[in-house]
Amino acid sequence: MSLALLLLLLAPAAAPAAANAPAPTDEWTHWHWVYQGIAHAQPFVANGTEVKSLMVRAARLLPERAPSSPLLVEVRDPSLEKVLLRGTVSPKEAGKSFRWTQVSLPAKAEKLEKGKPYVLVFRSPDTLNEAPWILAEKEPVWSKDQRPDLSKRQFASVVLFRDGAEVRVGPAAGVPDSTPWGARTSGGQPFGQSTVVELDKPLPPQKR
Repeated sequence: MSLALLLLLLAPAAAPAAANAPAPTDEWTHWHWVYQGIAHAQPFVANGTEVKSLMVRAARLLPERAPSSPLLVEVRDPSLEKVLLRGTVSPKEAGKSFRWTQVSLPAKAEKLEKGKPYVLVFRSPDTLNEAPWILAEKEPVWSKDQRPDLSKRQFASVVLFRDGAEVRVGPAAGVPDSTPWGARTSGGQPFGQSTVVELDKPLPPQKR
Protein backbone atom coordinates (compact mmCIF):
# COMPACT_ATOMS: atom_id res chain seq x y z
CA MET A 1 0.00 0.00 0.00
CA SER A 2 1.46 3.34 -1.05
CA LEU A 3 1.88 6.08 1.53
CA ALA A 4 1.78 9.79 0.77
CA LEU A 5 5.08 11.39 1.62
CA LEU A 6 4.82 14.12 4.24
CA LEU A 7 7.20 16.99 4.83
CA LEU A 8 7.94 17.96 8.40
CA LEU A 9 7.53 21.70 7.95
CA LEU A 10 5.89 22.48 11.29
CA ALA A 11 6.86 19.77 13.71
CA PRO A 12 7.88 19.33 17.33
CA ALA A 13 11.53 19.56 18.19
CA ALA A 14 13.65 16.43 18.26
CA ALA A 15 12.85 14.08 21.10
CA PRO A 16 14.08 15.43 24.45
CA ALA A 17 17.45 14.36 25.69
CA ALA A 18 17.95 12.12 28.67
CA ALA A 19 17.77 13.97 31.97
CA ASN A 20 21.47 13.56 32.65
CA ALA A 21 22.65 14.37 29.11
CA PRO A 22 25.29 17.10 28.93
CA ALA A 23 24.44 20.39 27.29
CA PRO A 24 25.56 20.55 23.64
CA THR A 25 28.95 22.14 23.02
CA ASP A 26 28.32 22.46 19.28
CA GLU A 27 25.24 24.36 18.16
CA TRP A 28 24.91 21.88 15.27
CA THR A 29 24.47 18.76 17.42
CA HIS A 30 20.69 19.00 17.53
CA TRP A 31 18.84 16.81 15.07
CA HIS A 32 15.67 15.55 13.51
CA TRP A 33 15.03 12.12 12.08
CA VAL A 34 14.30 10.93 8.56
CA TYR A 35 12.41 7.68 7.91
CA GLN A 36 9.44 6.32 5.96
CA GLY A 37 7.18 9.31 5.27
CA ILE A 38 9.11 11.75 7.45
CA ALA A 39 11.02 14.05 5.10
CA HIS A 40 12.43 17.56 5.29
CA ALA A 41 12.71 20.41 2.81
CA GLN A 42 15.22 23.27 2.92
CA PRO A 43 15.05 26.14 0.40
CA PHE A 44 18.17 27.71 -1.09
CA VAL A 45 19.11 30.09 -3.89
CA ALA A 46 21.54 28.74 -6.48
CA ASN A 47 24.73 30.78 -6.88
CA GLY A 48 25.95 28.55 -9.71
CA THR A 49 24.54 26.40 -12.50
CA GLU A 50 26.28 23.00 -12.38
CA VAL A 51 26.28 21.12 -9.09
CA LYS A 52 29.65 19.48 -8.49
CA SER A 53 28.95 17.88 -5.12
CA LEU A 54 26.55 17.74 -2.19
CA MET A 55 27.41 17.13 1.45
CA VAL A 56 25.24 16.53 4.49
CA ARG A 57 25.97 16.13 8.16
CA ALA A 58 24.07 12.96 9.02
CA ALA A 59 24.31 10.01 11.39
CA ARG A 60 22.41 7.00 12.69
CA LEU A 61 20.09 7.41 15.66
CA LEU A 62 20.95 4.09 17.31
CA PRO A 63 24.66 3.38 17.86
CA GLU A 64 24.21 -0.37 17.37
CA ARG A 65 21.98 -0.28 14.29
CA ALA A 66 22.35 1.52 10.95
CA PRO A 67 19.37 2.66 8.87
CA SER A 68 18.08 -0.04 6.54
CA SER A 69 17.98 2.10 3.37
CA PRO A 70 19.89 4.98 1.77
CA LEU A 71 19.26 8.61 2.56
CA LEU A 72 18.01 10.41 -0.56
CA VAL A 73 19.12 14.00 -1.09
CA GLU A 74 17.34 15.78 -3.92
CA VAL A 75 17.33 19.20 -5.56
CA ARG A 76 13.77 20.06 -6.56
CA ASP A 77 12.02 23.06 -8.00
CA PRO A 78 10.00 25.22 -5.56
CA SER A 79 6.80 23.30 -6.39
CA LEU A 80 8.58 20.10 -5.24
CA GLU A 81 7.20 18.35 -8.32
CA LYS A 82 10.34 18.19 -10.45
CA VAL A 83 13.53 16.44 -9.38
CA LEU A 84 16.57 18.14 -10.91
CA LEU A 85 19.16 16.09 -9.08
CA ARG A 86 18.96 13.01 -6.88
CA GLY A 87 21.84 11.61 -4.83
CA THR A 88 22.17 8.99 -2.13
CA VAL A 89 24.07 8.34 1.08
CA SER A 90 24.66 4.66 1.83
CA PRO A 91 23.62 3.28 5.24
CA LYS A 92 27.29 2.28 5.61
CA GLU A 93 28.07 6.00 5.88
CA ALA A 94 25.69 6.45 8.81
CA GLY A 95 28.11 6.69 11.71
CA LYS A 96 27.52 7.30 15.38
CA SER A 97 28.66 10.93 15.11
CA PHE A 98 27.73 13.79 12.83
CA ARG A 99 30.35 14.36 10.14
CA TRP A 100 30.39 15.91 6.71
CA THR A 101 29.52 13.13 4.26
CA GLN A 102 29.61 13.22 0.48
CA VAL A 103 26.36 12.45 -1.33
CA SER A 104 26.83 10.05 -4.25
CA LEU A 105 25.59 11.86 -7.38
CA PRO A 106 24.76 10.69 -10.92
CA ALA A 107 27.17 11.48 -13.75
CA LYS A 108 24.70 13.88 -15.38
CA ALA A 109 22.11 16.23 -13.93
CA GLU A 110 20.05 19.17 -15.08
CA LYS A 111 21.62 22.59 -14.78
CA LEU A 112 20.22 25.09 -12.32
CA GLU A 113 19.60 28.76 -13.00
CA LYS A 114 21.86 31.08 -11.04
CA GLY A 115 19.91 33.29 -8.68
CA LYS A 116 16.80 31.10 -8.79
CA PRO A 117 15.24 29.40 -5.74
CA TYR A 118 15.36 25.63 -5.28
CA VAL A 119 14.68 23.17 -2.49
CA LEU A 120 16.85 20.45 -0.94
CA VAL A 121 14.72 17.47 0.04
CA PHE A 122 15.99 14.87 2.52
CA ARG A 123 14.07 11.60 2.67
CA SER A 124 14.41 7.85 3.13
CA PRO A 125 11.05 6.24 2.35
CA ASP A 126 12.22 2.65 2.88
CA THR A 127 13.91 3.23 6.24
CA LEU A 128 11.91 1.92 9.20
CA ASN A 129 11.13 4.00 12.27
CA GLU A 130 13.08 1.68 14.59
CA ALA A 131 16.46 2.86 13.27
CA PRO A 132 16.16 6.13 11.36
CA TRP A 133 18.64 8.55 9.86
CA ILE A 134 19.18 11.79 11.77
CA LEU A 135 20.20 15.12 10.25
CA ALA A 136 22.24 17.70 12.15
CA GLU A 137 20.38 20.93 12.64
CA LYS A 138 21.17 24.21 14.32
CA GLU A 139 20.15 24.47 17.95
CA PRO A 140 16.74 26.18 18.15
CA VAL A 141 16.80 29.53 19.95
CA TRP A 142 14.51 29.38 22.95
CA SER A 143 13.42 32.39 24.93
CA LYS A 144 11.49 32.73 28.17
CA ASP A 145 8.32 33.97 26.51
CA GLN A 146 8.39 32.46 23.04
CA ARG A 147 9.02 29.07 21.43
CA PRO A 148 11.35 29.00 18.42
CA ASP A 149 9.88 28.90 14.92
CA LEU A 150 10.52 25.23 14.14
CA SER A 151 9.29 25.65 10.57
CA LYS A 152 12.62 27.41 9.85
CA ARG A 153 14.91 24.54 10.70
CA GLN A 154 18.46 24.73 9.36
CA PHE A 155 19.93 21.37 8.38
CA ALA A 156 23.69 21.16 7.84
CA SER A 157 24.31 20.83 4.11
CA VAL A 158 26.59 22.07 1.34
CA VAL A 159 25.85 22.55 -2.36
CA LEU A 160 29.14 23.03 -4.24
CA PHE A 161 29.09 24.29 -7.83
CA ARG A 162 31.71 23.63 -10.53
CA ASP A 163 32.75 27.28 -10.65
CA GLY A 164 33.73 27.12 -6.96
CA ALA A 165 30.66 28.84 -5.54
CA GLU A 166 28.83 27.10 -2.73
CA VAL A 167 25.73 27.31 -0.59
CA ARG A 168 26.70 26.23 2.92
CA VAL A 169 24.41 25.76 5.88
CA GLY A 170 26.20 24.57 8.97
CA PRO A 171 29.72 24.42 10.41
CA ALA A 172 32.93 24.78 8.42
CA ALA A 173 34.43 21.89 6.49
CA GLY A 174 37.26 21.27 8.93
CA VAL A 175 35.23 20.91 12.12
CA PRO A 176 35.59 17.59 13.96
CA ASP A 177 32.87 14.98 14.24
CA SER A 178 30.25 15.81 16.85
CA THR A 179 28.07 13.58 19.00
CA PRO A 180 24.31 13.96 18.50
CA TRP A 181 22.71 15.64 21.48
CA GLY A 182 20.75 13.37 23.83
CA ALA A 183 20.92 9.65 24.49
CA ARG A 184 18.45 7.47 22.60
CA THR A 185 17.65 3.79 22.88
CA SER A 186 14.78 3.55 20.40
CA GLY A 187 13.55 5.03 17.17
CA GLY A 188 10.56 7.20 16.35
CA GLN A 189 6.90 6.37 16.17
CA PRO A 190 5.62 4.26 13.28
CA PHE A 191 4.60 6.22 10.21
CA GLY A 192 1.24 7.88 10.58
CA GLN A 193 1.54 8.65 14.30
CA SER A 194 3.88 11.61 14.14
CA THR A 195 2.75 15.22 14.25
CA VAL A 196 3.21 16.44 10.72
CA VAL A 197 1.68 18.87 8.29
CA GLU A 198 0.54 17.32 5.03
CA LEU A 199 1.23 19.14 1.80
CA ASP A 200 -1.72 20.18 -0.33
CA LYS A 201 -0.39 17.73 -2.92
CA PRO A 202 1.63 14.60 -2.06
CA LEU A 203 5.32 14.93 -2.83
CA PRO A 204 5.91 12.99 -6.08
CA PRO A 205 8.73 10.51 -5.35
CA GLN A 206 10.10 9.73 -8.80
CA LYS A 207 9.22 12.43 -11.34
CA ARG A 208 12.23 13.57 -13.36
